[in-house]
Amino acid sequence: MIIPTITKIEMLSPGEYRINWEYPVTTEDIGIYKYKLYRSSGGGDDEGELLKEFNHLRYFTDINNIKKVWVNTYYRIETLNVKTNETDRGKWTTMMVAPDLEAMEIVRRNNILLSNPRRGIGVPIAVFKLKTIGPHCPDCWDFNKQKIRSSNCDSCYKTGIQGGYYEPELTWANLTPPAKMIQIPQWGEMEANEIRIFMSNKPVVNPKDLIYISSRNCFYSVEQIETTTKRDYLLHQLVSASGIERKSVVYNLLKEYPDLNRKLLEMSNHIKTGV
Repeated sequence: MIIPTITKIEMLSPGEYRINWEYPVTTEDIGIYKYKLYRSSGGGDDEGELLKEFNHLRYFTDINNIKKVWVNTYYRIETLNVKTNETDRGKWTTMMVAPDLEAMEIVRRNNILLSNPRRGIGVPIAVFKLKTIGPHCPDCWDFNKQKIRSSNCDSCYKTGIQGGYYEPELTWANLTPPAKMIQIPQWGEMEANEIRIFMSNKPVVNPKDLIYISSRNCFYSVEQIETTTKRDYLLHQLVSASGIERKSVVYNLLKEYPDLNRKLLEMSNHIKTGV
Protein backbone atom coordinates (compact mmCIF):
# COMPACT_ATOMS: atom_id res chain seq x y z
CA MET A 1 0.00 0.00 0.00
CA ILE A 2 1.29 3.46 -0.94
CA ILE A 3 0.98 5.55 2.21
CA PRO A 4 2.07 9.22 2.05
CA THR A 5 3.98 10.72 4.96
CA ILE A 6 3.39 14.29 6.12
CA THR A 7 6.85 15.86 6.08
CA LYS A 8 6.24 19.49 6.97
CA ILE A 9 3.49 21.79 8.20
CA GLU A 10 4.18 25.50 8.00
CA MET A 11 2.20 28.65 8.67
CA LEU A 12 2.14 30.95 5.66
CA SER A 13 0.14 33.61 7.50
CA PRO A 14 -2.09 33.64 10.56
CA GLY A 15 -4.80 31.08 9.83
CA GLU A 16 -3.16 29.80 6.62
CA TYR A 17 -1.28 26.50 6.81
CA ARG A 18 0.57 24.54 4.13
CA ILE A 19 0.72 20.77 4.63
CA ASN A 20 3.41 18.93 2.64
CA TRP A 21 3.71 15.17 2.20
CA GLU A 22 5.78 12.66 0.25
CA TYR A 23 5.02 9.28 -1.30
CA PRO A 24 7.32 6.27 -0.90
CA VAL A 25 9.39 5.26 -3.92
CA THR A 26 7.59 2.31 -5.50
CA THR A 27 6.67 0.75 -8.83
CA GLU A 28 3.10 0.19 -7.63
CA ASP A 29 0.32 2.00 -9.50
CA ILE A 30 -0.63 5.05 -7.44
CA GLY A 31 -3.82 5.38 -9.47
CA ILE A 32 -5.60 2.67 -7.45
CA TYR A 33 -5.46 4.75 -4.27
CA LYS A 34 -7.67 7.51 -2.95
CA TYR A 35 -6.61 9.78 -0.10
CA LYS A 36 -8.36 12.01 2.42
CA LEU A 37 -6.75 14.81 4.40
CA TYR A 38 -8.18 15.53 7.87
CA ARG A 39 -7.68 18.40 10.32
CA SER A 40 -8.04 18.32 14.10
CA SER A 41 -7.48 20.77 16.92
CA GLY A 42 -6.57 18.05 19.40
CA GLY A 43 -5.38 14.93 17.57
CA GLY A 44 -5.64 11.74 19.62
CA ASP A 45 -8.79 9.75 18.93
CA ASP A 46 -10.50 12.69 17.25
CA GLU A 47 -12.01 11.78 13.86
CA GLY A 48 -11.08 15.19 12.54
CA GLU A 49 -12.60 17.40 9.86
CA LEU A 50 -12.33 16.30 6.21
CA LEU A 51 -10.47 18.95 4.20
CA LYS A 52 -9.59 17.38 0.87
CA GLU A 53 -10.03 14.18 -1.14
CA PHE A 54 -7.31 13.56 -3.71
CA ASN A 55 -5.49 11.00 -5.80
CA HIS A 56 -2.04 12.44 -6.39
CA LEU A 57 -1.24 15.76 -4.71
CA ARG A 58 1.85 16.67 -2.70
CA TYR A 59 0.56 19.53 -0.57
CA PHE A 60 -2.54 21.44 0.44
CA THR A 61 -3.09 24.96 1.75
CA ASP A 62 -5.58 25.05 4.61
CA ILE A 63 -7.39 28.32 5.37
CA ASN A 64 -8.35 28.05 9.03
CA ASN A 65 -9.82 31.31 10.30
CA ILE A 66 -8.74 31.09 13.91
CA LYS A 67 -8.46 34.02 16.27
CA LYS A 68 -5.18 33.01 17.85
CA VAL A 69 -1.97 33.53 15.88
CA TRP A 70 -0.44 30.30 17.18
CA VAL A 71 -2.41 27.14 17.94
CA ASN A 72 -1.61 23.46 17.64
CA THR A 73 -3.42 22.20 14.56
CA TYR A 74 -3.08 18.53 13.62
CA TYR A 75 -3.34 16.82 10.23
CA ARG A 76 -3.35 13.24 9.00
CA ILE A 77 -3.97 11.36 5.75
CA GLU A 78 -6.25 8.37 5.25
CA THR A 79 -5.39 5.93 2.45
CA LEU A 80 -7.94 3.78 0.58
CA ASN A 81 -7.13 1.01 -1.89
CA VAL A 82 -10.13 1.17 -4.23
CA LYS A 83 -9.60 -2.43 -5.41
CA THR A 84 -9.41 -4.13 -2.02
CA ASN A 85 -11.17 -1.47 0.13
CA GLU A 86 -8.21 -1.71 2.50
CA THR A 87 -7.66 1.50 4.47
CA ASP A 88 -4.90 2.96 6.59
CA ARG A 89 -5.00 6.03 8.83
CA GLY A 90 -1.77 7.88 9.39
CA LYS A 91 -0.77 9.49 12.67
CA TRP A 92 -1.75 13.03 13.57
CA THR A 93 1.07 15.47 12.73
CA THR A 94 1.49 19.08 13.85
CA MET A 95 4.06 21.89 13.62
CA MET A 96 6.97 21.43 15.98
CA VAL A 97 7.85 25.11 16.47
CA ALA A 98 5.93 28.37 16.39
CA PRO A 99 6.30 30.41 13.18
CA ASP A 100 8.36 33.59 13.12
CA LEU A 101 5.83 36.43 13.05
CA GLU A 102 8.39 38.93 11.78
CA ALA A 103 9.09 36.67 8.82
CA MET A 104 5.37 36.39 8.11
CA GLU A 105 5.15 40.18 8.07
CA ILE A 106 7.94 40.30 5.48
CA VAL A 107 6.01 37.82 3.33
CA ARG A 108 2.84 39.87 3.72
CA ARG A 109 4.65 42.96 2.47
CA ASN A 110 6.15 41.00 -0.42
CA ASN A 111 2.64 39.95 -1.45
CA ILE A 112 1.46 43.56 -1.27
CA LEU A 113 4.45 44.65 -3.36
CA LEU A 114 3.57 42.13 -6.06
CA SER A 115 -0.23 42.04 -6.12
CA ASN A 116 -1.54 45.37 -4.82
CA PRO A 117 -4.05 46.59 -7.46
CA ARG A 118 -2.64 50.12 -7.62
CA ARG A 119 0.94 49.96 -6.38
CA GLY A 120 1.89 46.37 -7.16
CA ILE A 121 4.75 45.59 -9.51
CA GLY A 122 3.78 42.00 -10.30
CA VAL A 123 2.06 40.20 -13.16
CA PRO A 124 0.02 36.98 -12.90
CA ILE A 125 1.78 33.73 -13.80
CA ALA A 126 0.96 30.02 -13.65
CA VAL A 127 3.34 27.51 -12.06
CA PHE A 128 3.21 23.88 -13.21
CA LYS A 129 4.88 21.62 -10.63
CA LEU A 130 6.72 18.62 -12.09
CA LYS A 131 5.45 15.19 -11.08
CA THR A 132 8.25 13.06 -9.68
CA ILE A 133 6.25 9.99 -8.69
CA GLY A 134 3.33 8.09 -10.14
CA PRO A 135 2.58 5.54 -12.86
CA HIS A 136 4.87 5.63 -15.87
CA CYS A 137 3.46 6.98 -19.10
CA PRO A 138 1.53 4.18 -20.87
CA ASP A 139 2.25 5.69 -24.30
CA CYS A 140 5.98 6.36 -24.39
CA TRP A 141 7.73 4.69 -21.42
CA ASP A 142 10.14 1.89 -22.33
CA PHE A 143 10.11 -0.47 -19.34
CA ASN A 144 13.12 -2.42 -20.65
CA LYS A 145 15.38 0.59 -21.16
CA GLN A 146 13.72 2.61 -18.35
CA LYS A 147 13.39 5.78 -20.40
CA ILE A 148 10.92 7.56 -22.66
CA ARG A 149 10.68 6.63 -26.32
CA SER A 150 9.32 9.94 -27.61
CA SER A 151 9.96 13.62 -26.98
CA ASN A 152 6.55 14.59 -28.37
CA CYS A 153 4.32 12.62 -26.03
CA ASP A 154 1.36 14.69 -24.87
CA SER A 155 0.49 12.16 -22.16
CA CYS A 156 3.59 12.85 -20.05
CA TYR A 157 5.22 15.88 -21.75
CA LYS A 158 8.67 14.27 -21.83
CA THR A 159 8.64 13.50 -18.10
CA GLY A 160 7.98 9.75 -18.23
CA ILE A 161 5.28 10.12 -15.53
CA GLN A 162 1.64 9.98 -16.57
CA GLY A 163 0.24 13.51 -16.64
CA GLY A 164 3.68 15.08 -16.36
CA TYR A 165 2.71 18.07 -14.23
CA TYR A 166 0.27 18.96 -11.48
CA GLU A 167 -2.55 21.43 -12.01
CA PRO A 168 -1.23 24.99 -12.42
CA GLU A 169 -1.03 27.30 -9.41
CA LEU A 170 -1.69 30.97 -10.09
CA THR A 171 0.40 33.61 -8.36
CA TRP A 172 2.04 37.01 -8.85
CA ALA A 173 5.63 37.65 -9.87
CA ASN A 174 7.90 40.48 -10.96
CA LEU A 175 9.69 39.89 -14.26
CA THR A 176 13.13 41.24 -15.02
CA PRO A 177 13.91 43.62 -17.89
CA PRO A 178 14.70 42.08 -21.30
CA ALA A 179 17.80 39.93 -21.65
CA LYS A 180 21.22 41.63 -21.99
CA MET A 181 20.04 44.58 -19.88
CA ILE A 182 21.01 43.19 -16.47
CA GLN A 183 23.68 40.98 -15.02
CA ILE A 184 23.59 38.94 -11.81
CA PRO A 185 27.14 38.21 -10.64
CA GLN A 186 26.53 34.77 -9.13
CA TRP A 187 24.84 33.52 -12.30
CA GLY A 188 26.63 35.55 -14.96
CA GLU A 189 25.15 37.36 -17.94
CA MET A 190 21.68 36.33 -19.07
CA GLU A 191 21.18 34.45 -22.31
CA ALA A 192 18.72 35.74 -24.90
CA ASN A 193 15.98 33.32 -23.85
CA GLU A 194 16.47 33.59 -20.08
CA ILE A 195 14.39 35.46 -17.55
CA ARG A 196 14.67 36.28 -13.86
CA ILE A 197 11.49 36.09 -11.80
CA PHE A 198 10.95 37.47 -8.30
CA MET A 199 8.26 35.54 -6.37
CA SER A 200 6.94 35.46 -2.84
CA ASN A 201 7.17 32.28 -0.74
CA LYS A 202 4.49 30.27 -2.52
CA PRO A 203 4.20 28.21 -4.50
CA VAL A 204 7.66 26.82 -3.83
CA VAL A 205 9.32 26.11 -7.16
CA ASN A 206 11.99 23.55 -8.02
CA PRO A 207 14.25 22.99 -11.02
CA LYS A 208 12.38 21.65 -14.08
CA ASP A 209 9.05 23.10 -12.97
CA LEU A 210 7.28 25.15 -15.64
CA ILE A 211 6.21 28.78 -15.46
CA TYR A 212 3.67 30.09 -17.95
CA ILE A 213 3.40 33.83 -18.60
CA SER A 214 0.22 34.57 -20.53
CA SER A 215 1.23 38.13 -21.45
CA ARG A 216 4.13 36.63 -23.40
CA ASN A 217 2.30 33.42 -24.35
CA CYS A 218 5.44 31.56 -23.34
CA PHE A 219 6.49 28.67 -21.12
CA TYR A 220 9.72 28.82 -19.13
CA SER A 221 11.62 25.97 -17.52
CA VAL A 222 13.02 26.65 -14.05
CA GLU A 223 16.81 26.31 -13.98
CA GLN A 224 17.97 27.75 -10.63
CA ILE A 225 16.35 29.18 -7.52
CA GLU A 226 17.91 31.52 -4.99
CA THR A 227 15.93 31.85 -1.76
CA THR A 228 15.98 34.06 1.30
CA THR A 229 14.87 32.60 4.61
CA LYS A 230 14.56 33.75 8.21
CA ARG A 231 14.97 31.02 10.80
CA ASP A 232 14.14 28.40 8.17
CA TYR A 233 11.05 30.30 7.02
CA LEU A 234 10.96 31.03 3.30
CA LEU A 235 10.59 34.75 2.52
CA HIS A 236 10.94 34.98 -1.24
CA GLN A 237 12.38 33.28 -4.32
CA LEU A 238 14.49 34.59 -7.19
CA VAL A 239 14.06 32.20 -10.10
CA SER A 240 16.23 31.81 -13.17
CA ALA A 241 14.28 30.24 -16.04
CA SER A 242 14.82 29.52 -19.73
CA GLY A 243 12.25 30.06 -22.46
CA ILE A 244 10.87 26.97 -24.19
CA GLU A 245 10.45 26.87 -27.97
CA ARG A 246 6.85 27.14 -29.09
CA LYS A 247 7.08 23.87 -30.99
CA SER A 248 7.64 22.02 -27.70
CA VAL A 249 4.98 19.54 -26.63
CA VAL A 250 4.57 21.33 -23.26
CA TYR A 251 2.41 23.94 -24.99
CA ASN A 252 -0.25 21.23 -25.27
CA LEU A 253 -0.77 21.74 -21.54
CA LEU A 254 -2.84 24.78 -22.50
CA LYS A 255 -5.36 22.44 -24.13
CA GLU A 256 -5.84 20.68 -20.80
CA TYR A 257 -6.59 23.98 -19.07
CA PRO A 258 -8.59 26.01 -21.61
CA ASP A 259 -9.62 28.55 -18.96
CA LEU A 260 -6.07 29.28 -17.84
CA ASN A 261 -5.52 32.37 -19.99
CA ARG A 262 -8.92 33.72 -18.98
CA LYS A 263 -8.12 33.31 -15.27
CA LEU A 264 -4.78 35.04 -15.67
CA LEU A 265 -6.44 37.84 -17.62
CA GLU A 266 -9.01 38.29 -14.85
CA MET A 267 -6.16 38.67 -12.38
CA SER A 268 -4.57 41.28 -14.63
CA ASN A 269 -7.83 43.20 -14.88
CA HIS A 270 -7.69 43.92 -11.15
CA ILE A 271 -4.66 46.13 -11.76
CA LYS A 272 -5.67 49.79 -11.60
CA THR A 273 -3.94 52.19 -13.97
CA GLY A 274 -3.49 55.91 -13.62
CA VAL A 275 -2.94 58.00 -10.53
